[in-house]
Amino acid sequence: MRFSVFQDSRRGGRQVNQDRMAYQFTKEALLLVVCDGMGGHFGGEVAAQLAVEVITSRFAAEALPFLRNPSAFLEDAFVDAHNAIGERTIAQRFPESPRTTAVACVIQHGTAFWAHAGDSRLYVFRKGRQLLRTRDHSKYELLQAQGVAMGMDAAHHPDRNKLFNCLGSPQTPLVEHGTPTVLKNGDRLLLCSDGVWSNLHDDEMARMLGHDDVAKSVPVLLDQAVIEGGSSCDNATALAVHWAGMGASPDFEGASTRTGGYETTAQILPASPMTAAISEAEIDAAVDEIRAAIQRTEKPAPPKPRR
Repeated sequence: MRFSVFQDSRRGGRQVNQDRMAYQFTKEALLLVVCDGMGGHFGGEVAAQLAVEVITSRFAAEALPFLRNPSAFLEDAFVDAHNAIGERTIAQRFPESPRTTAVACVIQHGTAFWAHAGDSRLYVFRKGRQLLRTRDHSKYELLQAQGVAMGMDAAHHPDRNKLFNCLGSPQTPLVEHGTPTVLKNGDRLLLCSDGVWSNLHDDEMARMLGHDDVAKSVPVLLDQAVIEGGSSCDNATALAVHWAGMGASPDFEGASTRTGGYETTAQILPASPMTAAISEAEIDAAVDEIRAAIQRTEKPAPPKPRR
C-alpha cells in the first residue's frame, strides 16, 4: 500500500477553529477523518474532537492489520461517536448537545470505503478531474434533487447551511455510505470541511490537487479558500491522499505521512480554550473508557439495515 497524505487547517475569520482531522494507518489499511463542529450550537469543537477520538480509537483496536468489514466499521464508529457526544452532554451538564458533521474514509486492499453525516465532503479526483463526491445532508441538496434549486450556486444559497443530519443531535444520525471504489494509481482523495468547498469550485480543487504533491497543493488550496472567503471565512480544513497503488513504484518509495510540516500517523488539532476548560482529566478519562470498551469487543457488530 503506497500513498502520501497531508492534512492542514486554517481558522479563517472565526475566533475558534472547530474543525478536527486525523488519519491512521496500518500496513494494510488507512483511515481518514474530518469533522466540522457546528458553530450554531454550543461546543461544536468538543463534539468534533470527541468524534475524531472515538473513530480513530475504534480503528486502532479493530484494524489488525485490516478491517473485516469497512462499511460496518464506519457505521458503528459514527453511531458510537454520536452516543459518546450524548453521554458527554449528560455528564458535563451542557446546556445543549454539541454537534458536528463527519466524513471518514477507509482505504483497504486498494478500495476506498467512505461514509458521512452532514456537509463535510469527500472527493475523488482522477487525472485532474472530479470522479465523484459526497452529497451534503442540507436543505439545499434536497431542493436541488427535487429540481427546485437547479442552476443555483450552493455557496450563496440561503439554505446551504441548514443541515438535517449530523452527530450529536437528538436523532440517531443517518450514516450515508458511498459505493466502494477501486482506486487507480495517481488518484487523489480529498476530505474537507465546508470552509473549503464553499469558497472554491470543484474543478478548481481538482486542478490544484491534480499535479503537485499533496504536501504542496493542500496548503495552496487552503490559502486560496481563505482568501476567497474573506473576513467571514469559516474554518477551512483539508486532508488529502495521493494514491500510488498496491505495488512498488520506481518513483514512489512508500507511505509519506506529513501534516502541517510535522510527521505523524494521526493528528488531532489542539484543544480550544473552551475544551480545556471542561477539564482535560475528564476528557482523557472518557476517551480511555471508550477505548477500553472497544478493546473488550471481540468482533464488529453486523451492519445495521439502511433506511
